[in-house]
Amino acid sequence: MPPPAKRKKAPLLISLAALIVVLLVLGGVGVYFGTRDDGPHYPKEWDSRVLDIVSFDEHERGLTFKHPVAIEFMSEDDFKAEVTSSDEELSADDKAQIAQIEASYRSLGLIGGDVDLLKSENDIKGGGTLAYYSPKDKKVRVRGTELDVATKVTLAHELTHALQDQYYDLNRLDKMKTDGEATAFRALVEGDATTVENAYIDQLSAADKAAYEEQNKKQADTADYGNDPQVLVATFTSPYIVGPSFVGVLKAKGGNTAINDALQNPPQSEAALLDIFTFLDGTAPIAVETPAVPGGDEKVDDGDFGATTWFLMLAQRLDVHEAIKAVDGWGGDSYLTYSEPDGRVCTKARYQGKTQADTDHMYALLQQWVSQSDAESGARATAEGQYTDLVSCDPGKSAALKGDDRSIEAVQMLGLRLDVVTEAFKEKASASLAECASNGLLDQLDLADFDPAADQDAVRAKVQAALSKSVAAC
Repeated sequence: MPPPAKRKKAPLLISLAALIVVLLVLGGVGVYFGTRDDGPHYPKEWDSRVLDIVSFDEHERGLTFKHPVAIEFMSEDDFKAEVTSSDEELSADDKAQIAQIEASYRSLGLIGGDVDLLKSENDIKGGGTLAYYSPKDKKVRVRGTELDVATKVTLAHELTHALQDQYYDLNRLDKMKTDGEATAFRALVEGDATTVENAYIDQLSAADKAAYEEQNKKQADTADYGNDPQVLVATFTSPYIVGPSFVGVLKAKGGNTAINDALQNPPQSEAALLDIFTFLDGTAPIAVETPAVPGGDEKVDDGDFGATTWFLMLAQRLDVHEAIKAVDGWGGDSYLTYSEPDGRVCTKARYQGKTQADTDHMYALLQQWVSQSDAESGARATAEGQYTDLVSCDPGKSAALKGDDRSIEAVQMLGLRLDVVTEAFKEKASASLAECASNGLLDQLDLADFDPAADQDAVRAKVQAALSKSVAAC
């Protein structure tokens, strides 16, 4: 995984986190969908220092800026204050809502113990963020006052967001019908910008590439999120992991036109990010009825649970290949978070598969998941005809995490699957061959192959041999 310094969301996670008005600046670059109300400001001309980046982005994306964009260079302290939230800024209600969010994470086995969610968000956003573009006031804000190579690379990404905004209105994110649609749109937006960013890196001189790597490593080393739950890091950075791979498939099939078409008509759910063939086939998500609030309890939140949330939750405790199969069979879902009279937070998630066999498979997996839960959670899975439901409550701050938090590696597996589809389409392979080969490859890999401490030469050799075997079998 590229460190965030180089570079909503599982819908449940970020829809809940929205209660505390997170800024959603992801990794080293991002789009800020905050609440600035000072309106757009369009300068008469570009800052002369970014003219070469502007030209590069226009050429790479085949789009021309409709007007210049303001670039604001900020001091370290001012910039960090922009992208993080302090405890002093939160009201008592805000803090109570954060506690409910943390309890919801524990109810799903995504975190264990007494995790400080606000600290983790600030660690992730404040440590690696180099710049962001705001669709609200149409400005790019930059950390620091020096335009070094790393900042230029970041601006290639951020100005792509500005270009997207001028043609496809990034503020649409706030108006999308479901969290899943918003998640897919965000990953598409970040994937497109990261693809341009990587192209910009590729054309740097050898000296500039070396300077960039050194600056990027220094920035990554100062980012303080290594001790934060990896599921949170994976959630915030997943648009930068699967997004570029998703865009790579689109570009291999139809170039910038296919990317533009997707930005105009984005996927209807995040399931497309995990299995792009649902998007290419035009498969729409199934509308699933939201579970009712149990008598005497109080609703905290509801919405669509999200294929990514299912995936991370299952992969935390069960075999990752079974988790992949479960989300590939995802048809639709919903969830309810509620508070019992004593204040304990519970989550009820409902899954419907594309077929009854998919639903039955998820039910079997949830039974395994429940068997590894703390008794205090009261976790239970039930089969409800076309649905399978999971109910689980917060086991408390003393409950340890079950399983290994290999969330980042699990998301990387799905990114690799998309990369195989990209290469297949570049070779003019059929969709059926691309799908067969990419799935066959993952069947032969496991999470240990994505561990950054693994022997990379050995892993590359294993992947190549597995891919050859997979293609031959198809």
